[in-house]
Amino acid sequence: MPEGVKELTVEREPAPAKGFLFGHFDLSWELAAYLALIIVAAAARFWDLSSRAMHHDESLHALYSWYLYSGRGYQHDPMMHGPLEFTGTAFIYFLFGVSESTARTLDALAGTALVALPYFLRGYLGRTGAFVTATMLAFSPTLLYYSRLIRQDMPVAFFTLGLVVCLWGYIASKRSLYLYLGAALLALSFATKENTYILVAIFGSFLFIWSAREWRAKIKPVKAGAGKSGLSRFNLADLSAPAAFMLLLATFTLPLLSAFVGDAMRRVGVPLSLGALPPLRDGLIAGLVILLFFLVSAALGLRWDKRRWLLCALIFWGIYIVLYTTFFTNPGGLFSGIWNSLDYWLLQQGVKRGGQPFYYYLLMLPIYEFLPLAFGIVAWFYYAVKGDVFSRFLVYWATASLLAYSYAGEKMPWLTIHVALPTIILAGRFIGELWDRTDWRALKDRGAGYVVLLAPVLFFGLIVLARLWLGGPPTVWTNTVAGIALTVVVAIVASIIWEPVVRLGLKGSLQTLSLVAFAVLLAFGIRAGWQASYYHGDIPVEMLVYTQTSPEIPKVLKDIEELSRQTGTGKDIRITVDGESGFTWPWAWYLRDYKNVEFPNMKNVAEPPKGLVALVHANNNEQAKPYMGNYGPGRRIPHRWWFPEDYRGLTLERFSQDIFNGKNWGQWWDYFMYRKLVSSLGSEDVFVYFPRDSAQAQVSPEAPKPPAPPAVEVPRPAAVRSNLSFGGPGNELGRFSGPRGIALDKSGNIYVVDAMNHRIQKFDASGKPLAQLGKQGQGNGEFKEPWGVAVDAEGNVYVADTWNHRIQKFTPDLRFVAAWGEFADSGGSAQRVLGKFYGPRDIAFDSSGNFYVADSGNKRIQKFSPGGRALAGFGGAGAGEGQFMEPVGIAIDASGTIYVADTWNRRIQKFDKDFKFLKQFPVPGWESRNVLNKPYLAIDRAGNVLAADPENHRVTRFTSDGVPLPPFGKRGVDDSSMMLPIGIAVDAAGNILVAEGGNDRVQRFPPVQ
Repeated sequence: MPEGVKELTVEREPAPAKGFLFGHFDLSWELAAYLALIIVAAAARFWDLSSRAMHHDESLHALYSWYLYSGRGYQHDPMMHGPLEFTGTAFIYFLFGVSESTARTLDALAGTALVALPYFLRGYLGRTGAFVTATMLAFSPTLLYYSRLIRQDMPVAFFTLGLVVCLWGYIASKRSLYLYLGAALLALSFATKENTYILVAIFGSFLFIWSAREWRAKIKPVKAGAGKSGLSRFNLADLSAPAAFMLLLATFTLPLLSAFVGDAMRRVGVPLSLGALPPLRDGLIAGLVILLFFLVSAALGLRWDKRRWLLCALIFWGIYIVLYTTFFTNPGGLFSGIWNSLDYWLLQQGVKRGGQPFYYYLLMLPIYEFLPLAFGIVAWFYYAVKGDVFSRFLVYWATASLLAYSYAGEKMPWLTIHVALPTIILAGRFIGELWDRTDWRALKDRGAGYVVLLAPVLFFGLIVLARLWLGGPPTVWTNTVAGIALTVVVAIVASIIWEPVVRLGLKGSLQTLSLVAFAVLLAFGIRAGWQASYYHGDIPVEMLVYTQTSPEIPKVLKDIEELSRQTGTGKDIRITVDGESGFTWPWAWYLRDYKNVEFPNMKNVAEPPKGLVALVHANNNEQAKPYMGNYGPGRRIPHRWWFPEDYRGLTLERFSQDIFNGKNWGQWWDYFMYRKLVSSLGSEDVFVYFPRDSAQAQVSPEAPKPPAPPAVEVPRPAAVRSNLSFGGPGNELGRFSGPRGIALDKSGNIYVVDAMNHRIQKFDASGKPLAQLGKQGQGNGEFKEPWGVAVDAEGNVYVADTWNHRIQKFTPDLRFVAAWGEFADSGGSAQRVLGKFYGPRDIAFDSSGNFYVADSGNKRIQKFSPGGRALAGFGGAGAGEGQFMEPVGIAIDASGTIYVADTWNRRIQKFDKDFKFLKQFPVPGWESRNVLNKPYLAIDRAGNVLAADPENHRVTRFTSDGVPLPPFGKRGVDDSSMMLPIGIAVDAAGNILVAEGGNDRVQRFPPVQ
């Protein structure tokens, strides 16, 4: 028998916890507490379940479940994982009807039931530890958020913890019931999602290591008698409980590992073709492999215990076959499940969908699971040294899960569930053990009450004090006064609790502070879960929200429903949805009851859409415009949007710099508390078209309303071809990744902002690369997605280091001189926090050497002296004269007249040299708030204003009085075309240089007449 089994097999019901939580209550009160917790968990998971927009993946699962419910059947497709989610959801549709709420009900049920499972582990977790674990499961932000989506991971989490209950229940009692339940849960988990293979690998490897000596003793030749077969030489009878459970996992998983043979054949260049109708040779090979693996499994299982293994096999394969064949209506689903599920999953690991870095979950856990993480880290070290077998199992499970999911090619936020779950249970066990060993009455008598009450005050005081000095209120005076006052308060509180802390001693203080830490971190966790689930459910300021359907989409659906009612067309209304870039989803779900819906790809549209309502991908809108005469003005909205993944490319060097940068602490606190981002959300947009005379053709009241510029007749484009082109995608010298601003010095040298490579490149007038400056970081000469560049009269180079919120100055040979600024949000005011920035985009110089900065996020222009002293702020948020919404490009002509690209107000504003408003003129092409629709300006030799028009892939031109001149450029890659032109400059000969963010190049065009 393996070491440690004897102790566990006699595990008894734990004695009531002494003096804490349950010490004065009998079992009925304990059950009542669990029931109350489960009710709260259910309420949190089911309340307002349909409020958020359906995610792309959700709509797939919901619609195919609806197909099954409505009689169209279901066939297993590995791309959408196992069949349980679909059959279970179809059954819920049958009981309660079809809606977003019922589509998400199965996961909400699994998330609620998960909270109850720690009750059945009280023998190992302790009564206190089990309830603490259940509490953390109930309020975990990650588990709560994904309990409210239709996705397979929450049911898998329930089956996983259920298997833990069965495993340790069987170890404690050897009751066969735990084996039968375990077989059922394992089958259900395999019928849900392929990460069950990871689960089996973790649990199986732990059990194998635990019982290794027993296996060496059992699996050995026995003295052969007459008629003994080779296999009969292995003696598997009387296995210990851990070894038997491992055998159960292995024998039911082995046939499902058959696809590894196919993967090995593929790697040596002999792939199998195994579609719905595989070739005879390939089908026979796969079938023989499956049969061989099944025979080996059966032989091992029968050799162990014929009766119990056969009953377990009947349960496992009965559930598996019924689900994968969709109740015997799809026999091919059995082969698809056994072979194709794993085969497809292995291929996806090579695809590395999402492309997340290896440290992805090390970011997710501190943002959302800080309570279990804080105690789990301590528990890991404690149990690794002093733990029993169960606690070391938790350590192994938590560690192996983090390593396995970090190593896996596909890393997604919902997979954080499987890293968070063992961490929560590990932390719960540790907290329960710590509190059960604490004499709370004695600590109370020694003053622990003062520590419990005042420690949170001291903690928050220190946090606020740190926040004041790391970028809080707008002035130094305010910071100083508030800081001194708060320092006094913190000192008084610290002096009050010092005496009871001394009386408590180190051990007593730590025990007391553990209770305080639990309460404070639980409160923060509840807040984080509330924010993510109810406030930001479909707004990707949360890392949990991954490439999410915009909340604008359900609003459009309501407009469609209203139009169908007004026109009397009902469900027969014709609707056209551009199928470009997967925009079919989630519309296929939302429009499931409509009879006349088409999903053409409108990339090469050549005729008007057939729909009374049309939705056109933003990339195809320009081509579609000539055919949209029967519609009102298209309304641009985000179709799907995503979190700005600024954390990519983190290195140890960059991390060490970031961690000691006080400004970062302020930004991290702002994100932790308020989900305030320093970068813009990414999005993929759609234009929504309703009939010209319909009320829905107007901008909806909920959507932002940019001022409508007066109608402008744009002249016919000029035909212009470039006379120089250089660059191309890449990170080598002379190549670009997202070029932005561009500037020239007196010698004709060209400076280009290479934003996504976080550097500035210098070229001569012929486009030959001369030098480069910078890398990603926050040190001097380092950048974080810079956007703007300018050169002063002496040849010094100034860079708008956008997401480091500063301006950096360099000598002509690119040596660092100075840096000005840090992050501050002015709240839309022109005058507050002068000298600080919220995403500066562009720089321009006047004849006196003063420089002006487009402080885009603060919706203003700031003026600085040549030495970098802030002189004034102009503008502020608004659409009035002299106000701005996302000012980007800024240009100053020879007379000192200032022009500003007021992007979201869709206009250029003109000011005199004292920044007095002169006039404005509209730029109809600036319709989007996309992160790349950031136009820059330049002045040509005739005094005309040149403006980049990124999403129309052209350069627009105006006289100094705003009269439109012929634009030039079109979408494409040839020498008369461009893609996402952003930076623009004019050289001494009048040539126009354009930095193209879409083609990763710079083109030079001759002067346009």
